[in-house]
Amino acid sequence: MELLLIAGHPLFHKALCRILWELAEGLHVHEAATVVETLDILDGSVVMDLVLYDWRLPDGGRSTRSGGHLPAVAVDAGGLRQ
Repeated sequence: MELLLIAGHPLFHKALCRILWELAEGLHVHEAATVVETLDILDGSVVMDLVLYDWRLPDGGRSTRSGGHLPAVAVDAGGLRQ
């Protein structure tokens, strides 16, 4: 399974990646921290099965446009404190 994790908060990003890698055998996690990085990944040759994205990305994470062909789940890490 190909999963794209888009998270702008570094601690949340690392923690979620670690959990996903430990729980899901055969999962390949692609990582992005910005909308620009996300678009670069999505323009590549790998077809994603699922996208988990940070609703509060600093460069426009509230965009949910996926063309209706890509399952996406919004994640809000806004309650995390540093």
